[in-house]
Amino acid sequence: KIGLMSLTTVLLVCHAACLAGDLNPPSSPGSTMKTLDEVEPRIPIAKADLPLTIDRPGSYYFTESITWTKAGAGAGNAAIDIQSNNVTIDMKGFSLTGPASSECTVGIYAEDKQRIRIMNGSIMYFTNYCIYLAGEGGWYNAVEDIQCQYASMILIRLGDRSSAKNCKFYQGTGMGLWVGDTSIVSDCIVQNIPKTCADGIRTDYNCIVSNCTVN
Repeated sequence: KIGLMSLTTVLLVCHAACLAGDLNPPSSPGSTMKTLDEVEPRIPIAKADLPLTIDRPGSYYFTESITWTKAGAGAGNAAIDIQSNNVTIDMKGFSLTGPASSECTVGIYAEDKQRIRIMNGSIMYFTNYCIYLAGEGGWYNAVEDIQCQYASMILIRLGDRSSAKNCKFYQGTGMGLWVGDTSIVSDCIVQNIPKTCADGIRTDYNCIVSNCTVN
């Protein structure tokens, strides 16, 4: 019995060794890291691209500060006209400056579009709006870490179920920020909005405004 058990043990060990394979790989393991463009492909925006119409979802980013003085695109006569849902624009700390004339009415415009996100930059000197993300179906949109200056009507207009976070609004001749129903405004600053013209922050129904300053 002892001899049979020993033989069985030897056979099991040999079988396990054959299944394990070579423990010394022919080369070192390759990198499993992915670049940001591989994880989330991004499309650059430069001055030469304007006026720009974005008609497909995706992630876009500024490569430089842009001064725009010509006629815009789309119904909003905008420097950037968004005609698709699910678009993110990261301004990467750069600015978008308009001509402060009727030739270009909006900096970034999206009518009846959803899940648009604009972040990390400054927009100024557009006639009607710096950013317009509203309309009957303009829901679930967001602006974050945006600074806006000088717009005749409203610096930023957002639709229902939207959010504005950590934004600054300066020296508009009309309204600072207007959000639709069930929206959230947090950590925003509004300064130098003429009290005889319009509101610093205006909300529709069932909104939350927290930790904001309006002068």
